[in-house]
Amino acid sequence: MPLARKIKRCILIIWCICATLIINAQKATAPLRDIIAAVDSARIKRPYEKVYLQFDKNDYVIGDTVWFKAYVFNAAYLTASGQSSILYIEVANEYNEVIRRFRLPILEGFTWGNISLDKENYTIGAYTIRAYTMWQRNFGDEGFFSHPFNVVSADANTLLVSTHTRLFNLNERDSVRAILSFFSIDKQPFSNKQLELNVSTGRRPLYKSNITTTQQGVAAINFTLPGNPLHTTIMATDKASSKKIVIPLLLGRSKNIDLQFMPEGGYLVAGLQARVAFKAIDEDGRGGDIQGIITDDSNHVVAKFASLHKGMGSFNLQPEAGKNYTATLNLPGGDQKKFALPAVQPGGVAMHVNNPLHGDSIDILVSSTPGSPKTGDSFLLVGQARNVICYTQYVDFHSTVTSRYTIPKKLFPPSIARFTLFTKEGRPLDERLAFIPLNDSAKLNITANDTAYIPRDSIALTLSFTGPGKKPLQGSFSLSVTDDARVRQNFNTQQNIISYILLSSDLKGYIEDPAYYLEQQDSLVWQALDNLLLTQGWKGYSWEDIFTQPPLQYEPEKAIAIKGTVTNIFKKGLSHTEISLLSKNPPLLLDTSTDDKGRFVFEGFPALDTPIFTIQARNKHGKSFNVGISVDDVAPPAFIMPPAPLTLPWYVNTDTTLIAFAQAKQVLDKKLTEGMTLAPVTVYGKKKVQDSQNLNGSGNADLVLDETDMEKAGKQTLDEILETKVPNLRVKIFPYANFKWYYIGYKWVRLVFDGIQLQDIYHFSSLEDLKTYLQLYKAEDIKGIEVNESFKYNTEYIRRFIPANEQITIDWTTFGFAFIEITTRSGKGPVPQFTPGVYLYRGVPFSWPAKFYSPRYAVKDTGDHFPDVRTTIYWEPNIITDSTGEAKIFFFAADNPTTYTAVIEGTDFNGDVIVKRKKITVVQKKKE
Repeated sequence: MPLARKIKRCILIIWCICATLIINAQKATAPLRDIIAAVDSARIKRPYEKVYLQFDKNDYVIGDTVWFKAYVFNAAYLTASGQSSILYIEVANEYNEVIRRFRLPILEGFTWGNISLDKENYTIGAYTIRAYTMWQRNFGDEGFFSHPFNVVSADANTLLVSTHTRLFNLNERDSVRAILSFFSIDKQPFSNKQLELNVSTGRRPLYKSNITTTQQGVAAINFTLPGNPLHTTIMATDKASSKKIVIPLLLGRSKNIDLQFMPEGGYLVAGLQARVAFKAIDEDGRGGDIQGIITDDSNHVVAKFASLHKGMGSFNLQPEAGKNYTATLNLPGGDQKKFALPAVQPGGVAMHVNNPLHGDSIDILVSSTPGSPKTGDSFLLVGQARNVICYTQYVDFHSTVTSRYTIPKKLFPPSIARFTLFTKEGRPLDERLAFIPLNDSAKLNITANDTAYIPRDSIALTLSFTGPGKKPLQGSFSLSVTDDARVRQNFNTQQNIISYILLSSDLKGYIEDPAYYLEQQDSLVWQALDNLLLTQGWKGYSWEDIFTQPPLQYEPEKAIAIKGTVTNIFKKGLSHTEISLLSKNPPLLLDTSTDDKGRFVFEGFPALDTPIFTIQARNKHGKSFNVGISVDDVAPPAFIMPPAPLTLPWYVNTDTTLIAFAQAKQVLDKKLTEGMTLAPVTVYGKKKVQDSQNLNGSGNADLVLDETDMEKAGKQTLDEILETKVPNLRVKIFPYANFKWYYIGYKWVRLVFDGIQLQDIYHFSSLEDLKTYLQLYKAEDIKGIEVNESFKYNTEYIRRFIPANEQITIDWTTFGFAFIEITTRSGKGPVPQFTPGVYLYRGVPFSWPAKFYSPRYAVKDTGDHFPDVRTTIYWEPNIITDSTGEAKIFFFAADNPTTYTAVIEGTDFNGDVIVKRKKITVVQKKKE
């Protein structure tokens, strides 16, 4: 469908919905009109966005590339969002430390890119990618998209371990026997090696043992757990190489399960039948399988319960006034654990929702206790989906205490429907969620040009995208093809565009195996989905926010812009002041003037991968004296991921697929290096610092941080740069006085600015005073840092700055000096120089996508080639079906006989989201 036609169709849909709401509102009382108006206003003025990313795979090796495509939706209609034109991408390690942050331009609701996992910034471990728009920040970071992935090693010396643990009781305390089997990535046992094993829980050490592995690489250890341990780990250290690996233990002890109960609608009301949902979480953060009974004050069993999936389940209960109810868990070994259910309300209203899997309607029962509500009282039942009100109904109890309403599912789009019962004053009372399944209005088919292929064969796929009546549709898709033998896939559980957009993005908390709930349609899965909705709740902004619509902090970014204010010495805005923006690379000069309040805006400049601009303002006399500039530089959100289950590192209990994945890179690296003898190479690319006063010459130091490093440091202060970028920098007590100072090893750090020693200008009595001074400098004020610690590089500094009589008295075996040469942009030494009327601006860099390399092989090619051990066989982020609803894709197979999985995800940006998969078989080539 052409874009213009799609837009017209979207406008028509919105108009029809709004017209229906207006008609309903004309018939409605004031509270209902207020609810409809508030929801309608929030949807129009504060449109919610959803971001989803498809990736080529979930595991990577160091040196690999992460490929992704991003979709940015208007949440109400699943059309392309018109709010945002810039997407922020962040990559953080397992400690929530951001490794990389960049931006991508959004065009027509999508963008794509790649992330290189270079050795400088990435090590083996767990990482998280987070994606969001500036507009999304108004509604909290729980609405950001996030995706975990692993970085594994292709090093032949990589140490792997398989664990087997057994819990037993010793002297009424929990004890553990852990059997550890160590082996290399090529599956050879780590035989007869001396290991030191250190067991700890949190930061508390528990046990230490020196042990020698068996011929099979096995080591065993027994230890006793404390009463309430945190996460328990074993650190294994190879004494010969000092190599260490940390092995978390997943104990999952049933006695430490936490259990929560959530009555349908929010309350237990005396005399009203209730459906009670529950969720059990074990000590490792996963859903735990449980079963038990519910008893009343008289210890009578009134209900039984058992979890259905991931620790979640539900049961029916008829609560009685004045009674308390207790859940008793039956634990392995005959033990029990008790939990109290929520208190019973003496009277009120309760709502029950029945959403049958194959039915075309949802039944809602609204019940009340006798005398509550009073005769003549009425309630409002409102059903909405994607922040659009789709159903309204008045509820009264003139002649009965129970009212039943049958609601056609076709009134709601595929998504989570949110039913809310309001008081007659418009106050939300009860709330319940129900899932509306896909209607299969849009279908995607994939056909291949052959049933099987041989290595390095040409593969052709045809996509066919159709709507009702097989009408051709246009859509935007991304395709990943991966090798099943080397890439782990579990499509029954892992996230996809349908499970995220229609389900996960609207629910609170961590969801285990989100795709499980939508991958198959049977009664047990449907019941598990309903339990999930009962226990994990609605994530969207609250009714209070919808009614009050508090001010929003962040504006939607329609284009790249730099905004700020020019002020005088009294911090008052300077109106009609000339201001210019300058970039050296690429050459760029823009001019503008401030408005009546001193505000300025620069727009219309290109997106740069290293945005560094000099902004200069002059007053009406053409002078910059007493002129200040402030830029609206929005700080990034804190990277704090919600609690998730404890996961094992990739090197623990690694499956054969992941080992084969790492070995594929190892094979290629070996082939590239074997048999190759290189002539001596002279490296001329040594780092240098422009205008450095280094006594050894620019770049001649133990560590050099140049201007590029300063750009990467962003807005870090000088003390933060030193503490994070200088290895072995420590804080120690100065031996000749009782105060702390910076040390590198046993050497006292002396700071030199532009050839001038800081201590010759300022005398600091404490490290805190020094750090306060260093915080005056930001990375943008510095050209480079050179660390001169070794005898080779600190000798000239000692001669220059340490008096000869002091040199004679120093015991150089226990004390020394390390000199850090800092080159500032002003070049005027350790007195901070801030140029009036000038601001150096560094924005978040833009990233431009690379082209995925896909080899092409000639027919009957018999040449000698490097082995083709690709794990991602093909990646294409920009597939657009044409006016016939079709698109064709061509790529070549790799070397190994195996099966591939092609995963296509996408949307027509007209309300439909699509996932389709296809298996491709590669067979061994027959001998000629």
